Amino acid sequence: MTFQDFLVKWFGKRIQELTIEKIDGLHFLPELIHQNYAPNLDKCQDCAARIFRQDIPFWLGSHKNKKLMVIAQDAGKGEEDYGLNTVFSIHNAHLNLNDYFNASRRHQGYYELFRDLIGADDFFEKIYFTDIVKCAYSTGKIGSSDTMFCKEELFFEINEVAPKALLLMGKPAQSTFLRLSQDFKMGQKIIETFECQINQRSAIRFLHYELDNYKVFMIPHLIGNLHISKEFKSDFELFKIKTIAYIRKQIS
Repeated sequence: MTFQDFLVKWFGKRIQELTIEKIDGLHFLPELIHQNYAPNLDKCQDCAARIFRQDIPFWLGSHKNKKLMVIAQDAGKGEEDYGLNTVFSIHNAHLNLNDYFNASRRHQGYYELFRDLIGADDFFEKIYFTDIVKCAYSTGKIGSSDTMFCKEELFFEINEVAPKALLLMGKPAQSTFLRLSQDFKMGQKIIETFECQINQRSAIRFLHYELDNYKVFMIPHLIGNLHISKEFKSDFELFKIKTIAYIRKQIS
């Protein structure tokens, strides 16, 4: 299976309009993403999540050998629509940064996080964005990620992209990823971990795994709703700075 075969399998033939094969790999054409609003009828129909919105992976330049592969849980809230969406809608940040910021209060947070992890505004060519589950299965509470077939090819996607490191965002993505790595009998070794209290009941944790030949970083969904109490906000900001600095050093 080629990488484009993988994309067509889950997202339909329309993905061919958004990509072009070059000698160094598959290139994404984000300027075309809003030009086709026909229903996505030939996307994957294998599970109940098919009725919900999909997120397609996003990258610039060749899909291969990125500094970082950012892996989220699924496509997030939303019914199926006629358009195409990328993970974190990050293509919009590349096309029009002001529009991206205005679309959601979280978007500036995402942009700043990825910019700081890479250490440059042009992080789009250095990060490959994807989801473990390609449709928004969590929207309708139709089951766990265990019932979604697309997750089974996550490691094909990882091996095809061959990033320097993996970044798992949020507990659902992390727990699914670890179960999959155990199924594939991949060696796991914890390299570094640190925690931060965010309220009287809860703490968040950073983990750096060595997973066979990959560096794997697991972070809380730092742009999400973490319910940080006022007295712990400064601790959280220090945790965030430490997490970003650690990952940036590891992938530099």
